[in-house]
Amino acid sequence: MKVSRWLPVLLIVGGLAFDFGTPPRYTAAPFLAAATLVAAALCSLRATMLRASLAPVTRQ
Repeated sequence: MKVSRWLPVLLIVGGLAFDFGTPPRYTAAPFLAAATLVAAALCSLRATMLRASLAPVTRQ
C-alpha cells in the first residue's frame, strides 16, 4: 500500500489534534476539507467516499 494514501487519514488525525489542542475559536475545518481533496486526488472512489464521510463525523 502506498504511503500517500495515508495522507488524508493523517490530515484528519492532525485536524482532531488541532481541534482538541486549541481554543474553541480556532477550527480544524481546513484540515478536514484538505483531507477530502487530497483523498480525491490520490485514492480510489471508494476510499475517497470513506474518507469524505469520516471527516464531518470527527467534527464536534
